[in-house]
Amino acid sequence: MKKKMKLNNSRFHRWTAIWLALVLVFGIFTTPVKVYANPYGGGDGNCTYTAWRLAYANTGIQLPGWGNAHTWYDSARNAGYTVSTVPRAKSIAVWSGGPSGYGHVAYVTEVRGDQIYIQEGGYNGAYHEGWENAYGQTKYYSSNLLTMIGYIYLGDTSPTIPSGYLDYGQSFDAIIIRTDVWKHVTVNGDNVELSSENKGAAKQHWHFERQSDGSYIITSLYDGRALDVSGAGTANGTNVGLCQKWGTDNGAQKWYIYGNQAARRLVPKNAPDKCLDCATGSAAAGTNIQIFEWNQSEAQVFSIYEIENKMPKRVDDKANYFLEVGETCPITATVEPADSHYRDLNYFVADPAIATVKDGKLTAVAQGTTTLTITSAYSDKIKCTVNVNVSNTHPTIKAEIREIKEKSIVIYVEAEDDRYITHLRFTVLGCYNPETDESFADSDAGSTEKDIGSKSFAGEVEIPLYRDKLVGDEHAISVAAYDDSGMDVGIFIPFKLPGGLQIPMKTGETIDEKTLFEKGGKPNITPNEWTLYRYQTTDFVSFTEGSKTEGAADYQNGTYTMEKPGRYSLAYINNESGEILAVTFDITCGHHWGGWKTIQEADCVNAGKRQHTCENCGETETKTTTALGHTVVIDKAVAATTSSTGLTKGSHCSVCGKVLEAQRTVPKLTKVTKPKAPTIKLTTKKRTVQIKISKVKGASGYQIYRSRSKSYGYKKITSTKKTSYTNKGLTAKKIYYYKVRAYKTTKGKKVYGNWSKVLKIKVKK
Repeated sequence: MKKKMKLNNSRFHRWTAIWLALVLVFGIFTTPVKVYANPYGGGDGNCTYTAWRLAYANTGIQLPGWGNAHTWYDSARNAGYTVSTVPRAKSIAVWSGGPSGYGHVAYVTEVRGDQIYIQEGGYNGAYHEGWENAYGQTKYYSSNLLTMIGYIYLGDTSPTIPSGYLDYGQSFDAIIIRTDVWKHVTVNGDNVELSSENKGAAKQHWHFERQSDGSYIITSLYDGRALDVSGAGTANGTNVGLCQKWGTDNGAQKWYIYGNQAARRLVPKNAPDKCLDCATGSAAAGTNIQIFEWNQSEAQVFSIYEIENKMPKRVDDKANYFLEVGETCPITATVEPADSHYRDLNYFVADPAIATVKDGKLTAVAQGTTTLTITSAYSDKIKCTVNVNVSNTHPTIKAEIREIKEKSIVIYVEAEDDRYITHLRFTVLGCYNPETDESFADSDAGSTEKDIGSKSFAGEVEIPLYRDKLVGDEHAISVAAYDDSGMDVGIFIPFKLPGGLQIPMKTGETIDEKTLFEKGGKPNITPNEWTLYRYQTTDFVSFTEGSKTEGAADYQNGTYTMEKPGRYSLAYINNESGEILAVTFDITCGHHWGGWKTIQEADCVNAGKRQHTCENCGETETKTTTALGHTVVIDKAVAATTSSTGLTKGSHCSVCGKVLEAQRTVPKLTKVTKPKAPTIKLTTKKRTVQIKISKVKGASGYQIYRSRSKSYGYKKITSTKKTSYTNKGLTAKKIYYYKVRAYKTTKGKKVYGNWSKVLKIKVKK
């Protein structure tokens, strides 16, 4: 009995073990396993398959199917992934180019400076891994050049400072130049832009100060403000301007330098996936400076040239100026440091009626006090101001002609002096040259003196006029005042009395003496009968002596050549009769224009200007050229979603960047959840059915539908906000079917939930 029992126990254990093993194996192979399908085929012979597989294997992220490799970057951006031109481990690198232009993708496992370690498929038809350059046209794939587009971040999405930034030294001064067009980055008020001219002024000079984290704070040598990313923004197109320096840990004012000796990119610490950029890629003067993601364009490549010249720190003129009217003295301002390479100065007198400045010298004009501002030509921020005091030890005089009579001229005079004015002297002068303020007549045409004997005089004086001694038609009255110290001052008052021969000429024209006499109505008089009086200047007309003619040994037929525009008078006087021939040349320029030169380029809004210059007189003529008009680029609308705002359609100019039609923000869509399906209960009384509805959270009301058939023919019998309803007037002993759904009202729009379960009921009598 015991033996049999033992045998039975042994069999039992053996079958139990087999059964458990089968259950275990069956359980292993029948437990559901969740498998994610790679949307790409081709195994590791296909780069997209391998990149998708490695992204999932390393991060657990299932990427969508984004088509060909070169479309992944934009597709990822549109899908909400962070994309950047800065390499990062656990990211997808995306290239354009390659076989058939499909591009290439690979999984990045490590970053060292400008090198990335990648795992990839499709490399000569198989899996491959190794180091590659992180930027530019750096990768060969089946002998086809690939160009890096950027990186899709997986997991941690915050850009970090990439390694490989340069150490330029602790502190230095430099200019920042866009390399391809050699235009300086310059200060313009609070903004920063490309310069219109490269003169190396302070507005184009920058001070670089290295920080402990390897970045640089860059300040303007013009006013000390820092190069700053506006509002610490990180988006493409964020403006770069000048702002007060805020400490040494402001990421919007700290810049890293990358690149090689001739091509630098400047990366802000607060947006390490962006860099200094010329807006819209423009190289025109005045182009705004912003930040934008690194795209290897010429608009992001700059040269940094250190300045070895010593900058001026201060302008100083320790002494104020004390001058007398008419006195001239040199300005004694100095530049510090004394060995600065920028020593040129500009001068400005506040009141030029008191003193004037020219060629570094002050000239006192009238009694009074004014100021002289001395500014460094390097920077108008470096300046000093001193006083200029002018005293009057000379007489002052004002005069005007009141009347010209047949034999006299009435003139009104005001004279004043700190001392006694002894007398005034008046002289009428003929053959006056208003261009040179000189008279060359052989004798005066009337003069007189008036005794004063006081510090001031104001009144009329009548002066004799001898018309027969006036030559030409341009004349003047000389008025001089004398004080008891022997000092005097004089002025000329021009006036006209037409007379003599007027000859209009143009520059470059000539006229000989014989023709001159004939025009003056003296054809039978030879030049040797006359004595020639002409101005002692060749500014307007030059004279060439004529040659002797046979039969008239003293005959000189000279030639006058018109040199430049102006008035030039001559007087010929007969030695025997005293008869005068007065001649005035009125010279205008016979313009000889040079070629047209552009002095202002036309842009989108403003007309341009062209100018040419007369090579004879220097007169200029200007023409305008039509404005170019905006080059319109449409900014596409962006649809709003429940998680992000959208934008309306807009437009801007691709040349100057002006916004033509601003995009407006479209609010996020309100996410509305449908009400849950209610449950219902039906009861019947005499020809009525009572419907009871379970209350649904958030519901605004309920719709009740009825039919005689379970599958079709339902019609709404009511909408109610209550959870019970009595349906009256029904036919006894008939079967009715009911279903109910909840709804809620959001911003005037109803959102319906799912239907309840259909219930039927037979109506009582």
